[in-house]
Amino acid sequence: MSGDCRNLLRHGRSTKLRYKDRRVLSKEIRKNPTKRMPHIIQEFQKAPGTVVSINNICKEAHLLGSHGRAASHKSLLTNYNRVAQLM
Repeated sequence: MSGDCRNLLRHGRSTKLRYKDRRVLSKEIRKNPTKRMPHIIQEFQKAPGTVVSINNICKEAHLLGSHGRAASHKSLLTNYNRVAQLM
């Protein structure tokens, strides 16, 4: 057997966002979780030294736990439920 069998230090594609960038992004999301993604991206791009594509920001936001901005599912309001909610 020839060659070196150890794992290489930097194999694969390097990450685009640094740890500091992830903290800034999570801070922007936590400020107002209902804010739309284009507004979050604008606020994130204002930070100095952060030039990242929109797709990478959306992927990182998903990894941080922001899984969309849609309203939660509301139960069907039947007559019985409607009367119960009014009481």
